[in-house]
Amino acid sequence: MKDIPAFYPTGFDPLASGITVFNPAAMPLFEKARQRAGLLNFFSSIIGTPRHLLALDPAHLPLTVADDGPMPAQVPIRRIKGSVNRSRDFDCDFYPLNDAVKERWVRIASMLMQGASIPPIDLLEVDSVYYVIDGHHRLSVCQMLGQTYIDAVVRSRL
Repeated sequence: MKDIPAFYPTGFDPLASGITVFNPAAMPLFEKARQRAGLLNFFSSIIGTPRHLLALDPAHLPLTVADDGPMPAQVPIRRIKGSVNRSRDFDCDFYPLNDAVKERWVRIASMLMQGASIPPIDLLEVDSVYYVIDGHHRLSVCQMLGQTYIDAVVRSRL
């Protein structure tokens, strides 16, 4: 077994997670995102405003894409309000709600912090609301890194 460098958190094996480039700053960034989610959810429970992502059940909405097909775009992150299938893993600001997303989140953060490029996320636009089909982790990391726009492939519901 290879030696794991000391900067990896206890119990976290980057070799098993598939991380080939690990940036030690990615782990505290994830922890900061989780803390924000917890704090914001605590305050929202006190004032009674929900912080959940809008959920769109794919079984209840057949995907019919417009004739011109998916369109590449740069979408403002603040306009993305929902998820097709991950509304329990991220809050309305795409802060992670649980540690189940940690390894993938840290891997993506490490890649971006090292200057790697990532594929665009996949969005569905329904009634002027954007729902994430694929790319929740990428969106969450980009939002935590201070990006205001994200590259996306946007599908429109007819």
